[in-house]
Amino acid sequence: PYNGINFTIKIELKKRKITASYENGEISFDIKMDFDAELLYGDQKTPYNFEETANREVTEILKNMLLNELYEAIERAHAEYKCDYLQLDDEFRIRYPEEFKNMDWHGEFPKSEIMINVSVELNTTYMMDYGAVDVK
Repeated sequence: PYNGINFTIKIELKKRKITASYENGEISFDIKMDFDAELLYGDQKTPYNFEETANREVTEILKNMLLNELYEAIERAHAEYKCDYLQLDDEFRIRYPEEFKNMDWHGEFPKSEIMINVSVELNTTYMMDYGAVDVK
C-alpha cells in the first residue's frame, strides 16, 4: 500500500548471486538479488503520470517487502524446518568441497549467517491511465 492505494506489481527475478564464506568454522552466505518490477494498476484510479518521488517511495516499500519475505523464508528454513530447502549447500559445496565432505551439513546449516541485498527496478510505463489524478 502507498498513500491508501494498493498496487498490483509484477515482479521478476532478473539476477541472483550467492557467495558462500567459511571463516573460523562459521558458515555465511551473501545473497544479492536484482528484481525487475512492473506497476500494473491500483485498487483506485491511479495516475498515468506517476511522479518520480512516488516511484522511489513505492520502490523502497517493495524492496522492504521483498527483504522481509526473504528473511522470513530463511528464518523458517533455519528454525522451523531445520532444512536447507533453499539449496545453499550447492554453493557451499562448490566453493569448499573438502570442508563440506567433513561436516554434517544438516547440523551446520541452521547456524549459518545469511545476509541478503535486494535491488528493485520499478517500471511504470504500461500503467493504465484512469484520469489526471496525481499521487503525491
